[in-house]
This record gives sequence, C-alpha cells and structure tokens, in this order.
Amino acid sequence: MGVSYSLRLLLVDSNPVSHKNLLTMIESQGLSVSSVSSLNEAQERLESEDFELVLFELSDVEKRTRDFISKIFEENPSMIAVGLLNHSDRDLALQSFDLGVYECIPRSIQSSEFERMLVQWVELAELRAQVKLLTQVDRNEHGAPKIIGNSVEMNRIMALIKKIADYKTTCLIEGESGTGKELIAQMIHQSSSRSSEKFIAINCGAIPENLLESELFGYVKGAFTGAEKDRKGIFEEVNHGTLFLDEIGEMPLALQAKILRVLQEDEIRRVGSVASISIDVRIIAASLKDLAQEVKVGRFREDLFYRLNVLPIAIPPLRERKEDIPELVDFFVGKENQKLRMKVRGLDLDAMSAVISYDWPGNVRELENAIERAMILTTEEWIGVEHLPNFVHNVFLHKRRRVTDPDPEEEDTLSIKEKTRTMEIDLISKALEVTKGNRTRAAKILEISHRSLLYKIKEYGLVDVFPASGRPRSFTEE
Repeated sequence: MGVSYSLRLLLVDSNPVSHKNLLTMIESQGLSVSSVSSLNEAQERLESEDFELVLFELSDVEKRTRDFISKIFEENPSMIAVGLLNHSDRDLALQSFDLGVYECIPRSIQSSEFERMLVQWVELAELRAQVKLLTQVDRNEHGAPKIIGNSVEMNRIMALIKKIADYKTTCLIEGESGTGKELIAQMIHQSSSRSSEKFIAINCGAIPENLLESELFGYVKGAFTGAEKDRKGIFEEVNHGTLFLDEIGEMPLALQAKILRVLQEDEIRRVGSVASISIDVRIIAASLKDLAQEVKVGRFREDLFYRLNVLPIAIPPLRERKEDIPELVDFFVGKENQKLRMKVRGLDLDAMSAVISYDWPGNVRELENAIERAMILTTEEWIGVEHLPNFVHNVFLHKRRRVTDPDPEEEDTLSIKEKTRTMEIDLISKALEVTKGNRTRAAKILEISHRSLLYKIKEYGLVDVFPASGRPRSFTEE
C-alpha cells in the first residue's frame, strides 16, 4: 500500500484488547498513527495536530459523541471518520452516517478485512488531500479551482471542461490512481451553473454493498430492521447539484441497473417505497478500471457504460506530461514551505533532472510525497538528489550512464527515441560551442526555452563538458 508521508491516523478506543489489535494492524501498514483511550483526549489531539483519518469508538450518538464528531469536521472538513461498534448495530451506524461518519466497523473485525478497508480509506484520504494541494487560491471567473500544469494534454482537458461544464450530460473520467479524477469532477461542477449547489463525492468501492443502496437512495420507515424513520439519500441531498461516483466499476450489477434508471428517468425511489421522487442531479463517474473491458467480461452493464461514456475524459499519467513536473514541484515546494515554515528555494539541477527522469507510477500523489520527504530531509537552501527517494535517484543515474557511456550493441539501434537523443546531444553541443557556453544564447539558437535547455544539459550529462561559471542551481533562475 502506498502511503503518504504526511498521512496520519488517530485511533480512539477505550477497550484495551481491541485498541492493541487495531493499533498493531494499522502500524503494520506503515501508517503514522496516534492512539488515545477517550474522546476528551482525542479532542485535545485534534486541536493540536493534523489528522486525515480518525477511528473512534461509537457506543451512542448522544451529545458527547455528537460534539466529538462535530469537532472532527470543524478541524478538517475532509476528514475520513470511521466508527468502531461493539456489535452490529445498523440503526446506530445509520445515525452516525447522518452526522458525516464515513463508515462503521465492528471492533472484532478480522485483520484481513480491516487491512482491505484501511487501504480504501487511505486512498480516499490521499485523494482528498491531493484535491486540496492541487487547488490554487486563484480562481477563474466561475470560481473554479485550477489544475497545475501547462502541458498540451492538460490544456486540452481544461478546454474540454469549459465546453461541457454547463451541460447536464454525464461524464466518465478515467485515469490511473493519483492523477486527480476527483479534482477534475470538482472543476466541472465549479465551472457550471450548478456551482452554488452541492458537490458530493462517494467511493462506490468503499461502502459495503448492503448499505450503498440506502446511502444513495434513502429509505422509508419500516423498510428494514432499524429503519425507524424516513431518511433522505445522497441523490436527494445533492438535488440540483453534482454527484461524483468514484470507482463506479466496483458497484454491484443490481445497483448499476438502478443508476441507469436515474439517468433515464431523472427520478429515484427510496428503499422500501413505491413512490418516485423527481430529481435534477448531474452525475460524473470515474474508474481506475477499463470499463469497456469490464463490459466484455460481464462485470459492468453495457447500457450503463454507454450512458456514462457520453463525454469521456482521459487523464494522462504524469509520465506522459513531464513538462508539467517543474510547475508541480514549484507548487509543492511552496506549499511545504508554508506548512513546515521553511525557506527552501527549490530543486537543484541534478534533483530536477532526476524527478523528470523518473516515471512516477503513483503520479502526482507520489511526486508530492517525494517532495515532502525531500523538504523534511534537507538542511540546505536547495534540494539535492541525495534528498530524493533512492528509486528516483537510481533511475536518474542509470539514464545518465547510458548517455555518457552508451552500450556498443545499441549504437546501431533503429529506435527513433535513441536517434532523437543523439541528434539533440549533437545540436546542443554545437550551440554551446558556438556561444562559448552561454546557455541563454544557445537556447535562442536552438529555439527552445532556457529552462528546457538546462533540463537537457543535465539529462545528457553535458554539464561537465560545457560548464557555466556561476551556473544556476535551480530551474527558477536564469
């Protein structure tokens, strides 16, 4: 499980046996966890420390518990709160959901099930953290957050969002973990005429199947044991707004049919009711899975797929838009400077070349983790390669060795990529020779930006061939 360096969990449990068991399981997953035995202690921790996840004992929803839950969301509205139950109590769980609790689990939960659910909570918490990190203070005329990145791919997505924002047509966002699918959904909502209404995000894979239907559609009194009064579902709560169904590929087939009916009829039925309720909700869905392939193997309804896929948005992984990395790095450094009260100026040439060389399988989220780690480790004005994770450093060194000491067996390669690399090295070398190492003039001759030239000099190991006196140690300097 990939865990953020900053992600922290607070465990609140007065039962010494379950407290010890849960703490052991959490620590085994590599999470930073603080544990206390009372709600009063937990409130003190919340006032002085930042947490993204809180697991707390839930024996009632009386004033003391209600006050604690309110405190959780007062300190951090995006907190993932999970209730610990002494036994299966559906009514208590449903009451806690009304207060904003994300999920309820029994104290005696099996370790394998707990670890599976913990992975889901962590992924959701990291996604919410990413949304906060990638949302700038500056907003456009619609008040929509702006994605950081100036690549062709991200500019295309931004242009597409502007075109489709005011239509009710459903969107399907596909992309790898960590690419920012919920952020895109938020941008669509905030750029639309629905921006003054609610935006609610729900992870279809994180809510137990037996609760998901009642969460989405609500229920009427007597619909099942514990349903003591009518309760609105999320569709009614978000009426006139936008509902983001994340990981819709995890939704059970039976429930997929009911979502299809909502899209076709603009109406829902509460669990246990025969009366239809008209709604006006824009649905945006997202999935890590290839839904077209899921349709082929029978795990996703074909008719629902086509209803969702009217306006598809494919978010490219970070490895396919590396030109966005410097801007993302600058943002993360600024963010961490403010958070950690530091004055780091940025990455030096080697470090920036290293982060550009690495493919970032965890995408923006993994890059943010690496920068935060480097910020914590550095004692210098500039972040160096030695402050980055070893796997980033090793990829950088491997690529540099290939450039400076190529394998003879690869010299006659027909690879366009390798031939392009050879041509670029030759052109850059000639430009620097003509300008006697003046990189600003060389960049103009080559018709590329000064910053791009610096990247390539470091990537191709030319810095020692054409040293620059007083050369900049950051890509932010000319």
